[in-house]
Amino acid sequence: MRWDTCSLTLALWIGVGLARAGETPEELLRQSDITLAPAFFQARVTLTQIEGQQLSLEVFRAGESRTLVQFLDAKERGKYLLKRDGVLWFLSPRAKAPVKLHPSYRLSGGASLDDILGTRYSHEYRILGATDTTDGLVALQLQAREPTARHPRVYYFVARASRRPVRIEFRSPSGKATGSVEFKEWEEGSQPRPRRLLVTDMLRPKADVAVEISEVSERAVPDALFDLEDGSARRALERSAFRR
Repeated sequence: MRWDTCSLTLALWIGVGLARAGETPEELLRQSDITLAPAFFQARVTLTQIEGQQLSLEVFRAGESRTLVQFLDAKERGKYLLKRDGVLWFLSPRAKAPVKLHPSYRLSGGASLDDILGTRYSHEYRILGATDTTDGLVALQLQAREPTARHPRVYYFVARASRRPVRIEFRSPSGKATGSVEFKEWEEGSQPRPRRLLVTDMLRPKADVAVEISEVSERAVPDALFDLEDGSARRALERSAFRR
């Protein structure tokens, strides 16, 4: 099911109720499309489910196409998620070969890798409309460019004053709300980034996950970490992580 594409043109030219004169919804989305910048970084991520279970991760990103997730719990030692060019793989000492996973694979509760680390909404979605809310937000109605996207429709709420996302609501093709990501706390600086998120799964009770992102540092990430066949660089990384 597709939305009427005519609304895209209407929204872009009218810019319904946007705070800056002449600003289009596309410009607002581009300005507020904040992920875990910079493009090359290392970070710690802690996921806590509503019932208290925790999952600790080390994340390495090299550009938009490569992400490595290292599981830090002792019982998960040697396990990784590796995403390259949109394909997600699971690596384990017990597996003879990398295991290909569905892109919507959940790390914990209702939280997938893309939900936590961010989707480039300004690249992967197109705007169908924009509406002012009574609480100072702009609601951007988005539709995925690819029919295979996990979230076909999205409502992307942006604070007019700060140009920061406040809440992202995921919708089914029929428009039913299926989940959300709320930005609870930001780390300030020259390039503000989210520090605490709340991922809600509206279809699965008790699947909510609180996410804390810490120790984000800009650094070069070796290409060898993303090699599917040669795991020597990851083994060296593993020894370093578990000596801390």
